Amino acid sequence: MSENWHYNSNGQTAGPVSMEQLQQLAEANQLKPGDLVWKAGMPQWAPASTIEGLFGTTTPTAEGATLSGAPVAQAVAPAEASPLGYFSHSGGIPPRAATVLRGFAAATGDRGDWPLSDQHLVDLQRAEAARKKIRAAAGLYRGLFALTVIAAVIFLMVGVLAMAASGSARSAGMLTGGTLFALLTAISVLYWFASNSTRKCRRWAPLTMFILFILSTALQLFSLVAISMNSRNGGVEAIGPILGMILPAAFAVYSWQAFAAIPKFLASPMWCQEALVNAKL
Repeated sequence: MSENWHYNSNGQTAGPVSMEQLQQLAEANQLKPGDLVWKAGMPQWAPASTIEGLFGTTTPTAEGATLSGAPVAQAVAPAEASPLGYFSHSGGIPPRAATVLRGFAAATGDRGDWPLSDQHLVDLQRAEAARKKIRAAAGLYRGLFALTVIAAVIFLMVGVLAMAASGSARSAGMLTGGTLFALLTAISVLYWFASNSTRKCRRWAPLTMFILFILSTALQLFSLVAISMNSRNGGVEAIGPILGMILPAAFAVYSWQAFAAIPKFLASPMWCQEALVNAKL
């Protein structure tokens, strides 16, 4: 057999081990009939004596009791159990779950249903690691969409207010406000589509944003070089281009990470994808 077994002997939990290793421990008297064992799929820990083939013959015992007649719950309850009911290294739940939930308040739900095996948990963690990068990029584009919408509304108001002016001020204000409003509206639409498409794992979206952010960073770099070559007061004037490079460069990193993470997420088991997307993660 190749099952991964855990066992509790002398108050210490160990494993995972194979059935063959468990039998060797029993033959060496390192595992006694009254010690508790568990593997994925079992609703609770059980005395080793109840496992068929472990000690040669099976000694029948009442469910939930050890050979000495003591309840299983008493056998696995640690001496150092917290009065607040926090999880310990055993406590009648799988060792993996007890380790993950160590220090948490005691659960009030069903303690007997453990549908996730160790491999399932690894698959879910890998899928979540990839999904986290995708979600970060989609959230970034959604935030930039909101900012550009606000900016577009502001410049629309500038254009409307310019209508109350007269002469060249009116023409200049309307032209400036109208042009910037149209430009920012187009950019906000791009951010909106990029956010939704990235969330749905369409690689063109983060790749497009990566290219645009890289171009923006390059333009700021060229501006910085031009200022340093042509201006005597380049140190002060260079502050703007330097600051203008930081955010696009950071946004480009987020976009590339999402672009690289999408194939990994799509390669994960579909139940992982459904669970994460259904949880809006």
